Amino acid sequence: MERRSYQRVKACLPLKVRVLSPQQVEEAKRACDILSACSSLSQLEEVIERSDLPLPLVEILMAMNKKLDLVLSLLTSGEDFTRMIREETKEVEISGSGLTFPSPHPLPVGTKLKIRLLLPTAPFHIIEAIGEVVRVAKRGDRHLICVAFRHIGDDEREEIVRFTFEKQKEMLRDKPH
Repeated sequence: MERRSYQRVKACLPLKVRVLSPQQVEEAKRACDILSACSSLSQLEEVIERSDLPLPLVEILMAMNKKLDLVLSLLTSGEDFTRMIREETKEVEISGSGLTFPSPHPLPVGTKLKIRLLLPTAPFHIIEAIGEVVRVAKRGDRHLICVAFRHIGDDEREEIVRFTFEKQKEMLRDKPH
């Protein structure tokens, strides 16, 4: 019996996937590490939560921090964000451990991929990761490519987990009772 480490959800996301040659894998890992370092989550929330400030003030400061993060992400991601938003959206299944996406062409198991996707969160998050094809399933005239994340920043994985959790809550709210 297979046990999952992370919950999966279906979502339509801007997604760009590129097959990597063995020589390109190390270069792509370095690029992911740089993006991860630049987008590390702010430590401000932890500092505020540990302070002696009254709870209502802490909540206001955290809400303001979130809004500032949104503004900063829109300003700093500018061209990247615009490019990502124009990418073709694909219906994917995503979790903290990987994703499944449709493709007109099969990919061999073991193929390394550079994955770039945009999470529609506040603030927006562009996620870059290196994945490996672990399974391919034929569905009609398409192929479902199942990818395990092999190199992804902790903050990026945490954002994906947060996104899947929020998506699950949304699905439960919309479910007829």
